Amino acid sequence: MWADYTHLRPLARRPYRERLTFAWSIVIGAILIAAVMVSLGAVYGIIAPAGTIDHGRSEPATTTSPPETRPVPSIVPTPVQLGVYSLTEPSSPWFIVNKLRPIPGAATYEPSDLTTLPPDIPNPNGQTLRRAAAAAFVQLAAAAKAETGATLVAQSGYRSFKYQTDVYASYTKSDGGVANADTTSARPGYSEHQTGMAVDILDTQSGCGLEDDCFGRSPTGVWLAANAYRYGWVLRYPPNKSAVTGFAYEPWHFRWVGTALASQLRDSGKRTFEELFGLAPAPNYSDQAEMTAH
Repeated sequence: MWADYTHLRPLARRPYRERLTFAWSIVIGAILIAAVMVSLGAVYGIIAPAGTIDHGRSEPATTTSPPETRPVPSIVPTPVQLGVYSLTEPSSPWFIVNKLRPIPGAATYEPSDLTTLPPDIPNPNGQTLRRAAAAAFVQLAAAAKAETGATLVAQSGYRSFKYQTDVYASYTKSDGGVANADTTSARPGYSEHQTGMAVDILDTQSGCGLEDDCFGRSPTGVWLAANAYRYGWVLRYPPNKSAVTGFAYEPWHFRWVGTALASQLRDSGKRTFEELFGLAPAPNYSDQAEMTAH
């Protein structure tokens, strides 16, 4: 029986050997491919180092410097050109009057655009202001009312030369002579009130008058000193500046010059027109100053 099937034995063994040979060929091929890949990775960096994950084609490492940071320049308000308006013409909003700068032709000078204040603004003496100054005072009074609840009083506005003569005479009598009066009241012809652009301000709440620094310490006085510039008004005789202005501190006396100059005076750190414009201090009247205007 085996003789009949002997010719089949080699055929039965051949497929097994062939399969075994083929399997080893695959294993050896895989090992060779792996070896080639490792070699290429070492040379060209294709294979990522242990412990890293490569998410794509490797790129040469680059160092990026942070963008240069430049400071943003501050917005500086454009200064007012100080020569825009005259300092010597009484009708100019920047006219400066002090003990060395009298009003030209003061004996007869009167602004041409004087106007009364609205009836809702207390004005016990019924005095007037120049039109632009009056409009600015109305705005100032409205702001004071809205922001502090205070009612401003226009205690004194425009004064004629004759009126100022009487005022000065009264101070001379009450203050014990000219020397004392000259620190608290302007001589006729040297008063800002005659320009129609100055006002003495009080309120209906504080109970302060025009005698001392009471109003300056009141909430209304403090608010005015800090905010009047927004409406073109300047505290003309600030504290500790009598050596420049010639007058003691008057927390009630405000002068209208317009918002541009008032803001610049505030921002400059200077406190008087004399300092802002580089004018000579005026602590005293000149030797030629008299009781009448020149």
